[in-house]
Amino acid sequence: GAGLDDLDICLPYTLAFVGELESVRYRDVLVTLQGPEEDRVEGEVQFVSVTAAEPEDGADPESSTIAVLSDGLTMIAMPIEQTEEGVRLRSLDGYLPRLFCDFPLLGTELFPFPVVINNPTFNPTDARDGLFLTKTQRPDTAADHNRAVMKEALALYLSLLEHASENGW
Repeated sequence: GAGLDDLDICLPYTLAFVGELESVRYRDVLVTLQGPEEDRVEGEVQFVSVTAAEPEDGADPESSTIAVLSDGLTMIAMPIEQTEEGVRLRSLDGYLPRLFCDFPLLGTELFPFPVVINNPTFNPTDARDGLFLTKTQRPDTAADHNRAVMKEALALYLSLLEHASENGW
């Protein structure tokens, strides 16, 4: 169903963002994270690999690689492909939520940002389908905090682009 399709798309990012999760099994598929989760260094671009295998059928596992960059609790992620020519940035799946509060905020697929942003302290809407970002006349600490996180994410994105440029991605 639609829920499992969402899980297929979101699970690699959830595994990359939530260090406590190492693998998830569903529909006879074992999805596992490999990468420097233990050695993740703030401010350094690191690659994590997520493998989906069906142990019963013996087929080769499907693998995807994600570039991750963090600053405190704010993380960004972008799919990449490692080829003989080097690293290539891949576009985000159109059905992939762009915002995560550790887990995906379903409904943020059209949020206009070129990478996935995660922060466990985001203040999502009650329906968990977006964030409050609008500045109002009244003080709104939830929206203020969300905007501050978005600024951190923008700085991380610029660092990712600088890293990609310097390394000939």
